[in-house]
Order: sequence, then structure tokens, then C-alpha cells
Amino acid sequence: MDEKLLRRVEVVGAMLVAIAYFLPWASIMSPLGSIELRGLYVDYAWMLLILALLHLLLQFARLNKDSLGLPASSLRYMEAIWRLIPFVFVAFFAWYGASFGFNARNASSEGHATAFGTSVDSIVKASLDYGYWIGACGAVLLVASVGLLSKQGRKFASYAAVVAIATVGLAFGLSRPGKQVKQTAISASPDGSANMRGTTADSPAPTSSAEPDFDSSPYIQLTSISAKRLAKDYEASRYSNSVVVSPVFRNIGSGIIVGLRGRLAVIDGFGKEVYGFNFRADDKILPGHDSGRGGYSFDENQFEDNDPYHKMVPLVEAGTAKYTARITHIAFEDGTVLPKK
Repeated sequence: MDEKLLRRVEVVGAMLVAIAYFLPWASIMSPLGSIELRGLYVDYAWMLLILALLHLLLQFARLNKDSLGLPASSLRYMEAIWRLIPFVFVAFFAWYGASFGFNARNASSEGHATAFGTSVDSIVKASLDYGYWIGACGAVLLVASVGLLSKQGRKFASYAAVVAIATVGLAFGLSRPGKQVKQTAISASPDGSANMRGTTADSPAPTSSAEPDFDSSPYIQLTSISAKRLAKDYEASRYSNSVVVSPVFRNIGSGIIVGLRGRLAVIDGFGKEVYGFNFRADDKILPGHDSGRGGYSFDENQFEDNDPYHKMVPLVEAGTAKYTARITHIAFEDGTVLPKK
């Protein structure tokens, strides 16, 4: 093929990847992407723009190495980086596609899955993800043009396929349902929005529970259970959307309660449990008083469509969610714990 045409294709590919950085992606915080790493949210999508610009600079430097007076020792490194960058793009888009759009772990158990195990909602979301597709096309053009310019077209295509397959396998292997639950205290800010602070609560539990039957009605009464969806708010240090389930209990006994353990469940209109989890509350509740207005926060996991957040948020936003609560243990200030072992 004509070398000038290949260089133009290379420029177009790098520009498509760079443009993709600024376009909205279905599951990425646009224009910046982020990933949670040990509690910190690290931006990563900016590497698309940086590497695309670097690739264009390297292409210019290779074509004008004599005019720029570049030493021969640096040309070797420039050539290696110029060839490597397209594979980084392939890995990035393969990881994103497997983790966000096509992960078989997201398949619905309600009969909405395709023959390949991918949920219909995920396919629709990915098809609207035009920023992703533009960037992916740019990566393909870069691999093809750099491979042909290097006179190693077949080898580059094989390497790209190996990188893509390995990255997809790694993404599938590392993906896990988001099951982090936090007990939060919710306070209203002056503008009426909710702010959250809290400590880690018990992890979610399966529907079946081995807890003993315990009649807590003489001691504690469920006053109300509510849930709300909170949008991510960077100023409030809330880096993802979340659903907060807030139970309120009243101490109807004579002793001071200092701890509750039990199980909460979110129920749909047909009486089916959508999601249930074990909880623990360490509020001090005086006789005749209510517990604090805390709650249990379920953060949205952008790697999963079937995490607790996505299970509950349709019912919560529609206002059709119902709730059940069962107390399994009560701790009193005098050291008594019911039921007694």
C-alpha cells in the first residue's frame, strides 16, 4: 500500500482515540474515567489522550529525524514506543468492553439474557456508547497502519488478537459483584441535600438465614424503613451513585438498648425479595426513643449490572419498594444479650 496513505490512516486512528476521550461513555465518568483503588478513585481515561498525542509526536519525529537532529540511540526507543502504543489502546478498549459492556457475569436470571450470556440492557448500553466505538475503531486503524508501515502486518494483527483475548480473559476473571455495604449517618446540608458519613456494616447475606427464631416485639418496634437514591457528588466526597436504606427502630421496653442485629430485605410489588442483607446497629436507644437516622449505603458498581444497587434502584426511584426487617439479637447496656445462648 501507499506509504503516504498509511501515514494518513495512522493520523486518523490516533485522532479518533484522542477524540474518544472527550465523548460520553455509558459507564465511565466523562470526560474522565475513574477506577477505585484501595478506597481512592484514580482517573485513567486521560491516558487515551496523552498516548494518542504522544503517538502523533513520535510519528512526526520519525519522519523528521534528520531535521530534528535526533541521536541514533534515541531512535531505537522511539521506534519501540511507537509500535507499542497501539497495543496499549487495544488492551484498554478490550478491558472496557469486557468489563462494562459484554461481561457474561452481568447476565440476568430473569430471562433477559442472550445466547451468549450477555444481558440485553448491557448490549443496548454498549451500542449507545459511541465514544467507545470511535476509540476502538481508532485503535484498529493504528494497529493496521503501524503494522503495515513496519512491514509486519500479520505479526501485528496476531499480537493485537493475543492482547485482546488475554485482556478480556483477565477482565472476566477479575470481575466480582459489588457487595460493599456501609452503615451511614445522614445529615441534611443547608441546601437540603444529604451528606453521608459512616462505618462499615455487616456484609450482605443470602436469602436463607440460620439465625434462631426470636420474638423481639416486647423490646423493639420497627417505626419505619425508607430508601433513597443519592447521586454522586464530588464536593460531598461521594464518588458514585448509591442507594441508602434507612430503618428506624423504637425502644418499647424498659432497658437501654446499645446494639441490634438482624436482617433487612427489599421486596417488590409481587412480594418477591429483590435484595436482603444482614445488618448491625450500635446506636444507644433509650426507652421510648427512636434509633438514629442512619442508613446502609450500597454504592453503584460500574463493573456490574446485577449488583445490589442495580437490583434496588428501579424500585426505590419508582417508589414501589417495600421492606421487611427481622431482629435476631438485642444487646442491652447492662450486658444482657437476647436471645440468651
